[in-house]
Amino acid sequence: MIAKKQHMIIPKIHKTDKDLTQEEKEEYEQIKCTYIEENYEIVAEITNKKKSIPSHHHIHLIILKD
Repeated sequence: MIAKKQHMIIPKIHKTDKDLTQEEKEEYEQIKCTYIEENYEIVAEITNKKKSIPSHHHIHLIILKD
């Protein structure tokens, strides 16, 4: 295992990043740039294109082991 910690952010509403309103995009970018990128070493954004869960978007937040 390479991760010391892993968290995942899953939105309450199933939307793709293309379906977000301008306000939602701005809030997402603010959260990502101010908190997430300062506290995690790897940020992996996943959009499910195979449609097992339609319009599913989530983010893996990872802190690596020393």
